[in-house]
Amino acid sequence: MRDYQPTWFGVAGPILTRIAPELAQSDGSARARRNFIVPKNAAGLTRLTGSPAYHIFGMTEGVIMFSRKDDPQEIRDTSVGSPVSAHDEVKLVSPGTEDPVADGEPGEALFRGPYTIRGYYKSEKEDVTRFTADGFYRSGDLMTSRVVDGKRYYFFFGRIKDVVDRGGEKINAEELENVINLHPSVLACAVVGMPDRVYGERVCAFVTPKAPASDLTLAQLTRYLQEAGLAKFKWPERLEVIREFPLTASGKLSKVLLRQQIIQLLEAETAGNTVTEGK
Repeated sequence: MRDYQPTWFGVAGPILTRIAPELAQSDGSARARRNFIVPKNAAGLTRLTGSPAYHIFGMTEGVIMFSRKDDPQEIRDTSVGSPVSAHDEVKLVSPGTEDPVADGEPGEALFRGPYTIRGYYKSEKEDVTRFTADGFYRSGDLMTSRVVDGKRYYFFFGRIKDVVDRGGEKINAEELENVINLHPSVLACAVVGMPDRVYGERVCAFVTPKAPASDLTLAQLTRYLQEAGLAKFKWPERLEVIREFPLTASGKLSKVLLRQQIIQLLEAETAGNTVTEGK
């Protein structure tokens, strides 16, 4: 950042935590020349950096979406925009079916277009479940869409399977993360399910704070979520404040490792309680 002074940044959560201290030292001219492309929480990043941020959605198998400079501010803050190619086709259907959902209702995103794959190599059996009869790729992602000023925009709602099942109540991790990310003390967060003997799973929120010495507590966070109008059953029941998120080999945040981490913490706490009770 100091040597090359880039004007565009592609920033996922793990990268943001590493460059945040440098961003905080930037002067007005640096903020004015910078732009950020992020998978989520563009509004929060703009507040943090003082620079414009734009959402991106993309996958290895195909379609890419962006929000753009001339989009309404509300769209830039909440939407992943629209596909980059006029030839991209998008359908939103009830998960596992080919039945379209109404505007504003969440559905599984299906994609077809000039750079979306037509099949997996030597995987004909898998292709049957990953593609529709007319060649649309099943992304496994939930989206809604609506038309604003004559243009259709898409809103990412998370992965179909990225949910916490709390006693039968399905809690969408992406929805909860989007609200937590708006908290003024939060730089980035990730929501995972932690095992529970009664409910099967409860919600654990891993949070990277904006300030290293942040003393954010679970009570403060749930009070914020209550004020934001989020249903109580979706509130996290455990908060873990960490400096950095664990990453996959490709540099993406790993929820698998976060789940392993909370399981190990719970097991250690249980073992400690057993020893105490034995004494």
